[in-house]
Amino acid sequence: MAMEIIRNQTRQPRNWTQTVDEYLADNGISYSSATPMPGGISAYVWRIEGYYKNRSTDIHNMIEEPCVLKYADETASGAPQYNALDAERMRFEVRALRSGPVARACEAEPSVQVPRVLDTTDRALLMSWGGDVDLRTAYADKRAFGVGLVASRLGRWLASMHSAGLRDEEVRSFENSSSDVVVASEYHVLREAMMKAGFGQAKTDAAVERLRLPAGRKVLISWDFRPMNTLLRWCGGDDNEPCLTIVDWEASKYGCPVDDVRFWMAEALVLEAKYGDCKRRMVPSFLSAYHQQADKEIVTEGFLCKLAISVGSILLLMGGAGMWSSEKGEVEFWNARAMQFIRAGLERDVKWLAENEFAPLMQPSA
Repeated sequence: MAMEIIRNQTRQPRNWTQTVDEYLADNGISYSSATPMPGGISAYVWRIEGYYKNRSTDIHNMIEEPCVLKYADETASGAPQYNALDAERMRFEVRALRSGPVARACEAEPSVQVPRVLDTTDRALLMSWGGDVDLRTAYADKRAFGVGLVASRLGRWLASMHSAGLRDEEVRSFENSSSDVVVASEYHVLREAMMKAGFGQAKTDAAVERLRLPAGRKVLISWDFRPMNTLLRWCGGDDNEPCLTIVDWEASKYGCPVDDVRFWMAEALVLEAKYGDCKRRMVPSFLSAYHQQADKEIVTEGFLCKLAISVGSILLLMGGAGMWSSEKGEVEFWNARAMQFIRAGLERDVKWLAENEFAPLMQPSA
Protein backbone atom coordinates (compact mmCIF):
# COMPACT_ATOMS: atom_id res chain seq x y z
CA MET A 1 0.00 0.00 0.00
CA ALA A 2 1.34 3.45 -0.92
CA MET A 3 1.86 6.00 1.81
CA GLU A 4 -0.77 8.75 2.11
CA ILE A 5 -0.39 11.80 4.36
CA ILE A 6 -3.48 13.62 5.68
CA ARG A 7 -3.04 17.13 7.04
CA ASN A 8 -6.39 17.77 8.77
CA GLN A 9 -5.70 15.63 11.80
CA THR A 10 -7.75 15.45 14.99
CA ARG A 11 -6.42 17.40 17.96
CA GLN A 12 -6.52 14.51 20.42
CA PRO A 13 -6.61 10.68 20.22
CA ARG A 14 -9.83 9.41 18.71
CA ASN A 15 -10.40 6.82 21.43
CA TRP A 16 -10.15 9.36 24.26
CA THR A 17 -13.23 9.98 26.36
CA GLN A 18 -11.30 12.50 28.46
CA THR A 19 -9.52 15.80 27.92
CA VAL A 20 -5.76 16.22 28.05
CA ASP A 21 -6.21 17.99 31.39
CA GLU A 22 -8.00 14.95 32.77
CA TYR A 23 -5.32 12.64 31.38
CA LEU A 24 -2.53 14.61 33.05
CA ALA A 25 -4.45 14.82 36.31
CA ASP A 26 -5.07 11.06 36.27
CA ASN A 27 -1.31 10.56 35.89
CA GLY A 28 -0.41 12.93 38.72
CA ILE A 29 1.33 15.51 36.51
CA SER A 30 1.02 19.07 37.83
CA TYR A 31 1.08 22.01 35.38
CA SER A 32 -0.69 25.25 34.47
CA SER A 33 -1.89 24.79 30.89
CA ALA A 34 -1.80 22.37 27.95
CA THR A 35 -2.12 23.66 24.37
CA PRO A 36 -2.30 21.37 21.28
CA MET A 37 0.61 21.67 18.83
CA PRO A 38 1.12 20.31 15.31
CA GLY A 39 2.43 16.75 15.60
CA GLY A 40 3.58 14.00 13.30
CA ILE A 41 1.37 11.47 11.58
CA SER A 42 1.27 9.07 14.55
CA ALA A 43 1.56 11.10 17.76
CA TYR A 44 -0.22 13.95 19.52
CA VAL A 45 1.76 16.84 20.99
CA TRP A 46 0.91 19.57 23.52
CA ARG A 47 2.82 22.56 24.83
CA ILE A 48 2.82 22.36 28.63
CA GLU A 49 3.24 25.51 30.71
CA GLY A 50 4.01 25.64 34.41
CA TYR A 51 5.15 22.04 34.88
CA TYR A 52 6.14 21.10 38.42
CA LYS A 53 9.05 18.64 38.40
CA ASN A 54 8.94 15.54 40.60
CA ARG A 55 5.11 15.69 40.41
CA SER A 56 5.16 18.40 43.06
CA THR A 57 3.07 21.54 43.52
CA ASP A 58 5.82 23.38 45.36
CA ILE A 59 6.44 26.69 43.56
CA HIS A 60 10.19 26.08 43.89
CA ASN A 61 9.84 22.99 41.69
CA MET A 62 8.06 24.77 38.84
CA ILE A 63 9.93 24.84 35.52
CA GLU A 64 9.65 28.30 33.99
CA GLU A 65 10.20 27.19 30.40
CA PRO A 66 7.49 25.35 28.48
CA CYS A 67 7.65 21.57 28.11
CA VAL A 68 6.30 19.17 25.48
CA LEU A 69 3.90 16.28 26.06
CA LYS A 70 4.00 13.63 23.34
CA TYR A 71 1.35 10.91 23.34
CA ALA A 72 1.53 7.77 21.19
CA ASP A 73 -1.74 6.52 19.76
CA GLU A 74 -2.28 3.06 18.27
CA THR A 75 -3.60 4.62 15.05
CA ALA A 76 -1.82 7.11 12.84
CA SER A 77 -4.11 10.13 12.48
CA GLY A 78 -2.17 11.40 9.47
CA ALA A 79 -1.81 8.03 7.73
CA PRO A 80 -4.95 5.91 8.25
CA GLN A 81 -3.49 2.93 6.43
CA TYR A 82 -1.17 2.42 9.42
CA ASN A 83 -3.72 1.35 12.02
CA ALA A 84 -1.82 -1.11 14.21
CA LEU A 85 0.97 0.87 15.88
CA ASP A 86 2.58 0.04 19.22
CA ALA A 87 0.75 2.28 21.69
CA GLU A 88 3.65 2.00 24.15
CA ARG A 89 6.37 3.03 21.70
CA MET A 90 7.33 6.12 23.72
CA ARG A 91 9.51 3.74 25.72
CA PHE A 92 11.77 3.49 22.66
CA GLU A 93 12.08 7.25 22.54
CA VAL A 94 12.93 7.47 26.25
CA ARG A 95 15.49 4.69 25.90
CA ALA A 96 17.22 6.39 22.97
CA LEU A 97 17.27 9.83 24.61
CA ARG A 98 19.00 8.32 27.64
CA SER A 99 21.39 6.10 25.66
CA GLY A 100 25.17 6.19 25.74
CA PRO A 101 25.71 6.97 22.02
CA VAL A 102 23.34 9.96 22.19
CA ALA A 103 25.10 11.28 25.30
CA ARG A 104 28.51 10.93 23.67
CA ALA A 105 27.33 12.71 20.52
CA CYS A 106 26.04 15.62 22.62
CA GLU A 107 29.42 15.81 24.36
CA ALA A 108 31.29 15.75 21.04
CA GLU A 109 29.08 18.44 19.45
CA PRO A 110 27.59 20.45 22.38
CA SER A 111 25.65 22.81 20.10
CA VAL A 112 23.39 19.87 19.20
CA GLN A 113 21.31 18.26 21.93
CA VAL A 114 18.22 16.11 22.47
CA PRO A 115 15.27 16.78 24.80
CA ARG A 116 15.60 15.94 28.48
CA VAL A 117 13.10 13.38 29.75
CA LEU A 118 11.10 15.09 32.53
CA ASP A 119 8.29 12.61 33.16
CA THR A 120 6.61 9.58 31.60
CA THR A 121 3.30 7.72 31.60
CA ASP A 122 2.47 4.39 29.98
CA ARG A 123 1.91 6.03 26.58
CA ALA A 124 3.30 9.55 26.87
CA LEU A 125 6.56 11.40 27.34
CA LEU A 126 7.04 14.83 28.91
CA MET A 127 10.25 16.42 27.69
CA SER A 128 12.11 19.71 27.71
CA TRP A 129 11.42 22.42 25.14
CA GLY A 130 13.62 22.36 22.03
CA GLY A 131 12.57 25.43 20.07
CA ASP A 132 9.77 27.19 18.23
CA VAL A 133 10.80 26.40 14.65
CA ASP A 134 12.20 23.39 12.83
CA LEU A 135 15.06 23.53 10.35
CA ARG A 136 12.85 22.70 7.37
CA THR A 137 10.52 25.64 8.12
CA ALA A 138 13.36 28.03 8.96
CA TYR A 139 15.09 27.18 5.68
CA ALA A 140 11.90 27.57 3.64
CA ASP A 141 11.21 30.93 5.31
CA LYS A 142 14.81 32.03 4.56
CA ARG A 143 15.57 32.80 8.20
CA ALA A 144 18.97 34.45 8.67
CA PHE A 145 21.41 31.86 9.99
CA GLY A 146 24.41 29.93 8.73
CA VAL A 147 22.77 27.01 6.96
CA GLY A 148 26.06 25.36 6.04
CA LEU A 149 27.35 25.71 9.61
CA VAL A 150 24.17 24.21 11.04
CA ALA A 151 24.32 21.33 8.54
CA SER A 152 27.96 20.67 9.44
CA ARG A 153 27.15 20.54 13.14
CA LEU A 154 24.36 18.07 12.48
CA GLY A 155 26.61 15.91 10.31
CA ARG A 156 29.30 15.77 13.00
CA TRP A 157 26.72 15.01 15.70
CA LEU A 158 25.14 12.18 13.74
CA ALA A 159 28.51 10.66 12.84
CA SER A 160 29.56 10.85 16.51
CA MET A 161 26.41 9.00 17.58
CA HIS A 162 26.86 6.33 14.92
CA SER A 163 30.54 5.86 15.73
CA ALA A 164 29.80 5.57 19.44
CA GLY A 165 27.17 2.95 18.64
CA LEU A 166 29.81 0.69 17.09
CA ARG A 167 31.31 0.16 20.54
CA ASP A 168 28.16 0.18 22.68
CA GLU A 169 26.95 -3.29 23.62
CA GLU A 170 23.70 -2.00 25.14
CA VAL A 171 22.27 -0.76 21.82
CA ARG A 172 22.37 -4.27 20.37
CA SER A 173 19.18 -4.96 22.31
CA PHE A 174 17.37 -1.92 20.88
CA GLU A 175 14.83 -3.81 18.80
CA ASN A 176 11.89 -1.73 17.57
CA SER A 177 9.30 -2.59 14.91
CA SER A 178 7.61 0.85 14.90
CA SER A 179 8.86 1.65 11.39
CA ASP A 180 7.98 -1.71 9.84
CA VAL A 181 4.66 -0.55 8.35
CA VAL A 182 6.38 2.39 6.64
CA VAL A 183 9.19 0.16 5.37
CA ALA A 184 6.63 -2.24 3.88
CA SER A 185 5.05 0.69 1.99
CA GLU A 186 8.47 1.81 0.84
CA TYR A 187 9.29 -1.60 -0.63
CA HIS A 188 5.92 -1.66 -2.39
CA VAL A 189 6.38 1.81 -3.91
CA LEU A 190 9.97 1.02 -4.94
CA ARG A 191 8.96 -2.21 -6.65
CA GLU A 192 6.16 -0.55 -8.60
CA ALA A 193 8.34 2.40 -9.67
CA MET A 194 11.28 0.26 -10.77
CA MET A 195 9.13 -2.16 -12.76
CA LYS A 196 7.36 0.75 -14.42
CA ALA A 197 10.74 2.30 -15.27
CA GLY A 198 11.83 -0.94 -16.96
CA PHE A 199 14.44 -2.17 -14.48
CA GLY A 200 13.06 -5.70 -14.63
CA GLN A 201 12.32 -8.19 -11.87
CA ALA A 202 15.92 -9.19 -11.08
CA LYS A 203 17.19 -5.65 -10.55
CA THR A 204 14.06 -4.68 -8.66
CA ASP A 205 14.47 -7.62 -6.30
CA ALA A 206 18.15 -6.75 -5.86
CA ALA A 207 17.33 -3.15 -4.93
CA VAL A 208 14.80 -4.21 -2.28
CA GLU A 209 17.28 -6.73 -0.90
CA ARG A 210 19.99 -4.06 -0.66
CA LEU A 211 17.56 -1.88 1.29
CA ARG A 212 16.69 -4.74 3.62
CA LEU A 213 20.25 -5.74 4.48
CA PRO A 214 22.61 -3.49 6.50
CA ALA A 215 25.66 -2.03 4.79
CA GLY A 216 28.28 -3.03 7.34
CA ARG A 217 27.86 -2.93 11.10
CA LYS A 218 24.72 -1.76 12.87
CA VAL A 219 24.52 1.16 15.31
CA LEU A 220 21.87 3.11 17.21
CA ILE A 221 19.82 5.10 14.70
CA SER A 222 16.98 7.59 15.03
CA TRP A 223 15.46 6.26 11.78
CA ASP A 224 13.60 9.59 11.38
CA PHE A 225 16.60 11.95 11.38
CA ARG A 226 15.80 14.89 9.08
CA PRO A 227 15.57 18.71 8.96
CA MET A 228 11.89 18.62 9.97
CA ASN A 229 12.88 16.90 13.22
CA THR A 230 15.63 19.41 14.04
CA LEU A 231 14.41 22.28 16.23
CA LEU A 232 16.17 25.65 16.26
CA ARG A 233 16.46 27.94 19.23
CA TRP A 234 18.34 31.21 19.28
CA CYS A 235 20.25 31.31 22.56
CA GLY A 236 22.22 34.56 22.05
CA GLY A 237 25.96 34.93 21.58
CA ASP A 238 28.10 36.96 19.21
CA ASP A 239 27.15 35.11 16.03
CA ASN A 240 23.57 34.43 17.15
CA GLU A 241 23.65 30.99 15.55
CA PRO A 242 20.85 28.69 16.74
CA CYS A 243 21.15 25.87 19.24
CA LEU A 244 19.82 22.62 17.78
CA THR A 245 17.64 19.91 19.30
CA ILE A 246 16.98 16.56 17.61
CA VAL A 247 13.46 15.26 18.29
CA ASP A 248 11.20 12.33 17.35
CA TRP A 249 12.97 9.16 18.47
CA GLU A 250 9.99 6.81 18.68
CA ALA A 251 11.26 4.66 15.77
CA SER A 252 14.86 4.54 17.07
CA LYS A 253 16.54 1.14 16.98
CA TYR A 254 19.67 -0.89 16.35
CA GLY A 255 20.00 -0.53 12.60
CA CYS A 256 21.96 0.60 9.58
CA PRO A 257 23.45 4.15 9.73
CA VAL A 258 22.42 4.64 6.10
CA ASP A 259 18.82 4.95 7.30
CA ASP A 260 19.60 8.18 9.17
CA VAL A 261 21.78 9.76 6.49
CA ARG A 262 19.38 8.96 3.66
CA PHE A 263 16.33 10.62 5.22
CA TRP A 264 18.24 13.80 6.08
CA MET A 265 19.85 13.95 2.65
CA ALA A 266 16.62 13.34 0.72
CA GLU A 267 14.65 16.00 2.59
CA ALA A 268 17.51 18.49 2.36
CA LEU A 269 17.90 17.93 -1.39
CA VAL A 270 14.23 18.77 -1.93
CA LEU A 271 14.48 21.83 0.34
CA GLU A 272 17.53 23.17 -1.48
CA ALA A 273 15.87 22.77 -4.87
CA LYS A 274 12.52 24.19 -3.75
CA TYR A 275 13.49 27.09 -1.47
CA GLY A 276 17.22 27.73 -1.57
CA ASP A 277 20.31 27.77 -3.68
CA CYS A 278 23.63 25.96 -3.73
CA LYS A 279 25.40 28.84 -1.95
CA ARG A 280 23.77 27.85 1.34
CA ARG A 281 25.46 24.42 1.04
CA MET A 282 22.98 22.49 3.14
CA VAL A 283 23.58 19.04 1.65
CA PRO A 284 27.34 19.11 0.94
CA SER A 285 28.13 20.61 4.35
CA PHE A 286 26.19 17.87 6.14
CA LEU A 287 27.69 15.03 4.10
CA SER A 288 31.24 16.36 4.30
CA ALA A 289 31.08 16.78 8.09
CA TYR A 290 29.54 13.31 8.49
CA HIS A 291 32.30 11.78 6.40
CA GLN A 292 35.08 13.55 8.28
CA GLN A 293 33.70 12.56 11.70
CA ALA A 294 32.45 9.03 11.04
CA ASP A 295 34.42 5.95 11.95
CA LYS A 296 36.18 4.48 8.92
CA GLU A 297 34.15 1.30 9.40
CA ILE A 298 30.97 3.23 8.51
CA VAL A 299 31.55 5.14 5.26
CA THR A 300 32.57 2.38 2.88
CA GLU A 301 31.76 1.73 -0.78
CA GLY A 302 28.94 -0.53 0.36
CA PHE A 303 27.55 2.27 2.55
CA LEU A 304 27.75 4.73 -0.34
CA CYS A 305 25.98 2.47 -2.83
CA LYS A 306 23.25 1.52 -0.39
CA LEU A 307 22.80 5.21 0.44
CA ALA A 308 22.23 6.03 -3.24
CA ILE A 309 19.52 3.36 -3.48
CA SER A 310 18.02 4.44 -0.16
CA VAL A 311 17.88 8.14 -1.00
CA GLY A 312 16.19 7.27 -4.28
CA SER A 313 13.72 5.01 -2.52
CA ILE A 314 12.72 7.55 0.15
CA LEU A 315 12.32 10.24 -2.51
CA LEU A 316 9.84 7.99 -4.31
CA LEU A 317 7.92 7.24 -1.11
CA MET A 318 7.77 10.65 0.54
CA GLY A 319 7.54 12.80 -2.57
CA GLY A 320 4.60 10.84 -3.90
CA ALA A 321 2.87 11.01 -0.51
CA GLY A 322 3.06 14.81 -0.45
CA MET A 323 5.45 14.96 2.50
CA TRP A 324 7.37 17.92 1.03
CA SER A 325 4.41 19.81 -0.50
CA SER A 326 5.83 19.30 -3.97
CA GLU A 327 4.01 20.24 -7.15
CA LYS A 328 3.45 17.63 -9.86
CA GLY A 329 6.48 18.79 -11.85
CA GLU A 330 8.70 18.62 -8.77
CA VAL A 331 7.53 15.09 -7.96
CA GLU A 332 8.24 14.01 -11.53
CA PHE A 333 11.72 15.55 -11.39
CA TRP A 334 12.63 13.82 -8.12
CA ASN A 335 11.17 10.52 -9.27
CA ALA A 336 13.45 10.65 -12.30
CA ARG A 337 16.42 11.68 -10.15
CA ALA A 338 15.61 8.88 -7.72
CA MET A 339 15.92 6.35 -10.54
CA GLN A 340 19.37 7.71 -11.39
CA PHE A 341 20.45 7.30 -7.77
CA ILE A 342 19.05 3.75 -7.64
CA ARG A 343 20.75 2.74 -10.89
CA ALA A 344 24.12 4.07 -9.73
CA GLY A 345 23.84 2.32 -6.38
CA LEU A 346 22.80 -1.00 -7.90
CA GLU A 347 25.57 -0.93 -10.49
CA ARG A 348 28.14 0.38 -7.97
CA ASP A 349 28.82 3.25 -10.36
CA VAL A 350 31.21 5.05 -8.01
CA LYS A 351 32.38 7.38 -10.77
CA TRP A 352 28.86 8.72 -11.32
CA LEU A 353 28.26 9.10 -7.59
CA ALA A 354 31.54 11.02 -7.26
CA GLU A 355 30.36 13.51 -9.87
CA ASN A 356 26.97 14.13 -8.26
CA GLU A 357 25.34 14.83 -4.87
CA PHE A 358 27.22 12.04 -3.09
CA ALA A 359 30.68 13.48 -3.84
CA PRO A 360 31.33 14.87 -0.31
CA LEU A 361 31.25 11.32 1.05
CA MET A 362 34.09 10.37 -1.28
CA GLN A 363 36.59 13.12 -0.54
CA PRO A 364 39.80 12.11 1.29
CA SER A 365 39.37 12.27 5.08
CA ALA A 366 41.35 14.92 6.92
